[in-house]
Amino acid sequence: GITREDIDAAIARHADTETLYDQPYPDRKRVRVSGPFTVESLSPHRVLPAADDNFDGTVTEQEARKQQDFAQMILNNLRKAGVQNTVRNERMKFDTLDPLAGRWLHAAGEYTDADSKVRRVAISLGPEHGTVGPNQVKEAAKEAVQGVGYDVLIVCGFAFDPHVSEEAKRYGDLTVLPTKMNPDLAMGDELLKKTGAGNLFMVFGEPDVEIREVDAEDPSEPKRLVVEIKGVDVYDPTTGAIRTSSTE
Repeated sequence: GITREDIDAAIARHADTETLYDQPYPDRKRVRVSGPFTVESLSPHRVLPAADDNFDGTVTEQEARKQQDFAQMILNNLRKAGVQNTVRNERMKFDTLDPLAGRWLHAAGEYTDADSKVRRVAISLGPEHGTVGPNQVKEAAKEAVQGVGYDVLIVCGFAFDPHVSEEAKRYGDLTVLPTKMNPDLAMGDELLKKTGAGNLFMVFGEPDVEIREVDAEDPSEPKRLVVEIKGVDVYDPTTGAIRTSSTE
């Protein structure tokens, strides 16, 4: 009969490749910098349940009640936790915060800054499952500047479209703050950690960037673009001003 050595020799003579499933060749010149990882994001698309016969786009009573419960839960936590920026002692604490029956605005309230000045705040809540887009920021800002007007518009969301930061800069005296909600809020009040110290709502700073054109070292080569990050613009709720911090 044929031996194991003969089988291995036949495979070696006729096989084009040999796949080493459990005996890889080590390459000592390579440096491992990471193990397996995944990149996850909230889908911006709404998913209809398979048992939902409502395909015409209207909102059922059950769905409306669920959306109302979600909004009320978010507002309850926002009222207790306030809005934190990147500095520990700079937190926006609301004096009042009440639901608002607006089209894009879901609540309105007031807070007092460090100079004892009362500022009016409007709240726009993003979807429970999905991202906040620039259109919501635009429509909420248009609604916020009507009538008596507001000083600050807070747009809360679990995830934001990349163009939201540009849209938020277009409204003059109205300060628009895209505010990241902690993913723990998606679990609801039943599983949410009962603490007032948690940063459930965070405002992140925007980089202060300068782009300039410089000559290349070789005159025959085209000019280069240099991007310099000078610092980060952070909203200070205690003063109501945008403060620029350095890169130091």
